Amino acid sequence: MARVRTMQDLILDCRQRADMENSEFCTDTEIEELLNQELAELYNHIWTGEDKPHYRNQAVYNVASQADALQALPIDFLSVQEVMCSYAGYTYNMLPFMASEHASYQNEQWITYMGPPVYRIQAGNIEFAPVPTGYTVTLFYTPCLSRLVNPSDTFDGINGWEVAAIYGTVAQMLQKQESDPSFYESRKARILNDVDAWTAKRDAANPERIQETVSRFDFVQGPFWLGTK
Repeated sequence: MARVRTMQDLILDCRQRADMENSEFCTDTEIEELLNQELAELYNHIWTGEDKPHYRNQAVYNVASQADALQALPIDFLSVQEVMCSYAGYTYNMLPFMASEHASYQNEQWITYMGPPVYRIQAGNIEFAPVPTGYTVTLFYTPCLSRLVNPSDTFDGINGWEVAAIYGTVAQMLQKQESDPSFYESRKARILNDVDAWTAKRDAANPERIQETVSRFDFVQGPFWLGTK
C-alpha cells in the first residue's frame, strides 16, 4: 500500500477542485467531516468487495473456564475474516455455530463427537463453545475505519482510490454553494465502480475456492469432520 495522504492534503485537494482555496464558505472543519463520511463509504466498497483483505487486525483470546465463554470483541471490530483455535496440541480453523445449535454446544462431551470448539458473534462479543480444558483462539478481522481528526492523520488510498472520497466531498461543497455537483458525483460513481471490480483481484491467479457447507449435526452420515460427508 503506497498511496498515503494526510487530512491536510485531502482538504487542500478538495478546496482546489471546488475552487475554494481562499474561501471560508466551507470551513476546514466542515470539509473534514465530509471527508470522513466519504472515506467511510469508500472503505465499505473496498472491504466488502475484496477476496483477500487489504485491512487486517487480530486479537487473541484465552479460554480456560466457562467464565471465558463470552468475551468482548476488539473495539475496532467490523467483520470476521477467520478464527483459529489451538486445542489439544493442534491448530484448527473454527467454524461458527448456528443459533439452533447453541444449547447442544453447552455440553462439554459433545466436543468428542463434533470436533473442535466453535464460535458465534453475539452483539459486541464473541462466544466460544463448548469450554473443555483451556484453549487459545486467534480472531483475524477487518477493522473499522478510524476517523481522521488531525491534519497529520493519514488515509491509504491504495491505488488512488481516495479520489472517490474527494469527488464526493467536492460535490457536497458545491451543493452547499448551490452550484451543480453532477460532474463530481459522476466521477465519484465511476471510481467506486472501478474499486468494486479491482478489490477482488489481489491474487487473480488463485481465486478463493467455493466452500461446501454441511451441518455438524448430521447423525445419519456422521459428523463432517470425520470425513464421512
